[in-house]
Amino acid sequence: MRDGGEGPDRDPELHAGDIGVVAKLRDTHTNDTLSTKDHAIVLPKIPFPEPVITEAIEVKQRGEEEKLSNGLHKLHEEDPTFQHEFNGELGQTLIRGWGSATSRSSSEGWPASSACMP
Repeated sequence: MRDGGEGPDRDPELHAGDIGVVAKLRDTHTNDTLSTKDHAIVLPKIPFPEPVITEAIEVKQRGEEEKLSNGLHKLHEEDPTFQHEFNGELGQTLIRGWGSATSRSSSEGWPASSACMP
């Protein structure tokens, strides 16, 4: 499909400079290359800079660690500059991003029922 400004129009091909839309892709992520089977190409990956801010977060209630982990994984899929890890030495989940706005939006962007608490 091609976005013509008045809504999407079906178009069988795109040319350089065109912006296309593909609906209902199930297993695609940032840095994936889409091409035809007959003319397969793979573009180089975008190198993302390392995060500069680290913050610790914790679950609101015991037993919600898996819910927190799943949510953090989803955030990383949506924003590859966002990183997270559990630090066993500190006993804390650490999130890393490009500034306080990244970590704040990560925790504030969760629904009220979420497991995340800065």
